[in-house]
Amino acid sequence: MGFGMIYTSSIISVGYYFEKYRALSTGIALCGSSIGGLCLSPLFAYLVAEKGWEFTMKMQSCFILICLFSCLTYRPLKPTATVPLTEEIINEIDNLTSPSRMDFVELYKTDSLISIDLVNDSSEESRHFPQISIISSRFLPTPTIKTDKKTCCSWLRKFCLKKAQPGKNLGKLISTGPLDRKDIFYSASVLQIPEYKNIMKENTGDSRRKISYHLSMMLDPETVQLSKRFLSPRMQVVDEDTLRCFGIPHMIQKALRNLFDVSLMKSFVFCTLSAACLCYALAWITPYVYLPKRGEMNKIQEKYTRWFISSMSIGNAIGRISAGVLATFCQCLNPFYMVGIANVAAGTITVISALIGTSDVNVQFIYCIVVGFCIAFFSVLRPVMFVRVLGLGKLTNAFGLSAAMLGVGLLTGTPIASILYERTETFTWTFISCGIFFIFSGTLVILAFRIYLWQERKN
Repeated sequence: MGFGMIYTSSIISVGYYFEKYRALSTGIALCGSSIGGLCLSPLFAYLVAEKGWEFTMKMQSCFILICLFSCLTYRPLKPTATVPLTEEIINEIDNLTSPSRMDFVELYKTDSLISIDLVNDSSEESRHFPQISIISSRFLPTPTIKTDKKTCCSWLRKFCLKKAQPGKNLGKLISTGPLDRKDIFYSASVLQIPEYKNIMKENTGDSRRKISYHLSMMLDPETVQLSKRFLSPRMQVVDEDTLRCFGIPHMIQKALRNLFDVSLMKSFVFCTLSAACLCYALAWITPYVYLPKRGEMNKIQEKYTRWFISSMSIGNAIGRISAGVLATFCQCLNPFYMVGIANVAAGTITVISALIGTSDVNVQFIYCIVVGFCIAFFSVLRPVMFVRVLGLGKLTNAFGLSAAMLGVGLLTGTPIASILYERTETFTWTFISCGIFFIFSGTLVILAFRIYLWQERKN
């Protein structure tokens, strides 16, 4: 769980700082695990042999604590411009996210301050447009927040909602979190997003176009959790209940809802991609866990087998950077075909490695580099594939559900490989099954794209 949180937050931070070269920067950022595998695998093997496993575990703990100090280097983005908004700009924004009245905007690349007026208004305009304004705190009037009390399910409401504590009410000014953006998990350049292309074609100023784009990237801005850190003594809160259900903050509830909305499973294309994620995870873990042991069983010296994982990490780092470069500068290449061909190639060479050259050191090193290179494409281009067939608005949801499928695959992949080894007392069928899963994964990725094209032609 801890490593998953570190991974997710690190990838999200890349989306905050990069837009045009996001694919390349994501590929470089993901190389951290590859470089770690290159350096730490032989180091830990040496420490276990010389110092024992207890000292090795202590060293691993120290390395993990370095992440804490790395987090201290993260800095939030500062606003790049302050631009007045006119009625003309407002009319250009999509109705789903457009405000009805705006005065000023303090432009952030991905993080913005938002003021939401929840006071009921019976006017014709208020029924069609949410009253949202992106403003700096120095423009805030004395706010008053009023919300309607829900009358349905009162017994459940009393059970799950906590009463607001005096002095702990939340202010009116809020800060959009990472998961409140549609493109936060998008690993390619924003120049490829249709929403960005459409807005950039408009005959308006560059700053105005950027404002329109960043507003259109917000997920349900009218429901974003209020932020306490902007609370001012001038602010007044009239709501009696906080947005907590069973003690869970509303921000966490909303994030889970955006990530794991199972209604997306109604899409056959997404189900096919989810199956591809599952097969990929079932196969991905096997080489990392059992490749050195297979070499030792085939009379390869330990001084060579300890470098198998490092060799795979080298290929993986090259593959991640290559995938980022291709996604950034070769936009004519189809990400589905790139991932599909790479996975099929990884599966084919894995099956071959189980039958030929299992005791040849050179063959095994070549296998490590090639399979490490091939499996890197799926990690980098997975969000790009989701956006291509599902749209940017479903990216967060698709990323969350696919991550769950990857977790299931990683959880069950090692036991399946262990069972095959125990039944056959050899790693031949273990790696053959690994290769078959890789081939299935690549085939399903290409099949998902063909299904998407068929649905487009049918509609």
